[in-house]
Amino acid sequence: FTLQAEDATAFTELEYPFVFTNIGKNQVRSYNISAGKTTVFRRSASMPLKAAASKDRVAVLNYNGSISWYNPSSQILLADWYLTTDGDWIEF
Repeated sequence: FTLQAEDATAFTELEYPFVFTNIGKNQVRSYNISAGKTTVFRRSASMPLKAAASKDRVAVLNYNGSISWYNPSSQILLADWYLTTDGDWIEF
């Protein structure tokens, strides 16, 4: 990735064949090692804090505590989950 911003708190996660990072601060990027393709997951909630992935889902934990769900091979936002003060999850 070629980015101008630096962030000492940025994360980098490997979930083969994807490498996920929030370098650049305001969105999560993935690089598919096998295909050589970069995907940018546009932010829908607050700043991304951490990402985890499986074959068919990417979960991004945001600084505000919400979780954004994406398809790992596209930029499609599947859902945003927010935790209520009652301890229930609301999906948007």
